[in-house]
Amino acid sequence: MNSCDGALTRQHVAEQIADGLADAAERLHDAHDLEQFIAALEAHRQVWRSVSMAASTVGWLVPEQLVEFSLTCAGRADGHLNDHEIEALIRINRFAASAVAKACATAVSGVEA
Repeated sequence: MNSCDGALTRQHVAEQIADGLADAAERLHDAHDLEQFIAALEAHRQVWRSVSMAASTVGWLVPEQLVEFSLTCAGRADGHLNDHEIEALIRINRFAASAVAKACATAVSGVEA
């Protein structure tokens, strides 16, 4: 695999993670009952596991406290989170999705140059 292939693979992973973060935020925001909320927390947990693995593989600088908070909150299988924690998860996901998407756009423009 040449360096361009590696960049495209990292780009694809980053795009999938950005989409997953945005989707997880919306699922948390739109959950109207306990079943939907638990499913949204599981989706959130899965995407943050991916963020954690991708960060170590690709060399992203993701604050450990951010990953830890996101995974700890999502790991509460009973769904007992307060409103501030839920809103924080939604904001974190939206911010991270935006940051990853911007990094993707920057990387693409750099590859095309």
